[in-house]
Amino acid sequence: MSDARHRGSAGLGQARARPRNGFRTPYNPNWRNSRDVILKPAWLLEILRYGLPGMANFEGYRFTTPKGTDIATAVGREMDAALDWEAIKRIRELWPRKLLLKGVERPDDAERAAAIGCDGVVVSNHGGRQLDGAAPTLEALPHVARAVGTKMTVLLDGGVRRGVDILKARSLGAHGVLTGRATLFGAMAGGEAGARRALEILASELERSMQLCGARTVAEIGPTCSRRAKPGASRAIARQTPGRPRAPKWRTPRASRSPRARSWR
Repeated sequence: MSDARHRGSAGLGQARARPRNGFRTPYNPNWRNSRDVILKPAWLLEILRYGLPGMANFEGYRFTTPKGTDIATAVGREMDAALDWEAIKRIRELWPRKLLLKGVERPDDAERAAAIGCDGVVVSNHGGRQLDGAAPTLEALPHVARAVGTKMTVLLDGGVRRGVDILKARSLGAHGVLTGRATLFGAMAGGEAGARRALEILASELERSMQLCGARTVAEIGPTCSRRAKPGASRAIARQTPGRPRAPKWRTPRASRSPRARSWR
């Protein structure tokens, strides 16, 4: 692994969850995805009217595949597995604007990026779906922030679902966070207005979390706003429903065992 990392190991992971969820490229109709299409006539009408959605950031680029549905495979073929620090140096020399390096989890890599002249790093494990067993970003963040937080911008990517997650990242040394899923879901539900609404929800949750921690401004968010849980505490919390502590079994009301009660619990 260390040899591959130093030689440059840009590539795509297996992302095992995608095949289990029916996501494959190129697209091949089967009973599962055909049923999903049939049960969503409004979506089907939109596709018939406007065509399949594309990837706007790839428009204008020529790929070796003629099929739009095979774009993920095409991107994998076009990826240069020889990317290394020398290539990043050349990019830095050619690119006059801000340059961020994404996928950094090691302090020494962050220091090397700073020495090359990168303006910032993004602490990310690419959603945790590329390399099985990669370090969680919240565990890697404090080490990277201590190493280069005063030299360059440090951003956190992955796992930001609520406003309190932004507060956690800030308290561990991040200058900001990247969140694509919230705005993507908002855009899917309500277009541009939906994406704006998703950001408003995150902002309001962050403000509420700051109030509860006694932080009047984002600058006041610091290490005192979070602490590392004791070993085993996360497993105990995970066994409970988020936001609603589970009552002991011997005190669970009889009504909660009815089918109707289960539907709203």
